[in-house]
Amino acid sequence: MELAGAKEALADRGLRARIRYRSTARHPAGTVIAQSRRSGAAVLPDSRVALVVAKAPPPPPTTPPPPPPSTAPARDCDPSYPDVCLDPGAVDYDCAGGSGDGPRYVEGPIRVRSPDPFDLDREGDGWGCERG
Repeated sequence: MELAGAKEALADRGLRARIRYRSTARHPAGTVIAQSRRSGAAVLPDSRVALVVAKAPPPPPTTPPPPPPSTAPARDCDPSYPDVCLDPGAVDYDCAGGSGDGPRYVEGPIRVRSPDPFDLDREGDGWGCERG
């Protein structure tokens, strides 16, 4: 029975409804699926009858779509410097704040792998530009 019809039937008998909702996919939303008193049971006037009414279950969780493929151009970075992207086609890089004349500069410290084409790791300890 629909909730409106159940409330009307109770009111006709001098009873009041106490309504609770339960998510279910087995019954249409708005349908009474349980009650606290059996139909036809003797009850005192003005008593409350608990009705459990079906409500639509929440929608299933959705997974967000995967991000679109990157359209950024591939970076052409010198593999000797894994922490920064230094253009392998550049004429020269020097450590920022140092005495080099550039034309390009890099902030350090940075890891350096062999070979070190821009000679940023002068001590050969695997770190470049650790001082200005």
